[in-house]
Amino acid sequence: MDTIIELALQSGKQFQSSQTGFVHYNYQNPLKGTQDTIPVYENFLFALALLRSRIGDHIQEAKQLIKQLL
Repeated sequence: MDTIIELALQSGKQFQSSQTGFVHYNYQNPLKGTQDTIPVYENFLFALALLRSRIGDHIQEAKQLIKQLL
């Protein structure tokens, strides 16, 4: 199960913006470098994966992400 969480984190980090901290993913154009959308559902799932990792830095990042989304 830990490997699934690690894969989810790697995938989320791939689409995470260094400027906003949100996961930006556009289903119509998934390979383009610039993404403008901030999908709420995917960002909550990424925050859940961060929480499930049980690493202190990841938990703080997840709390900040959830706070911004709410």
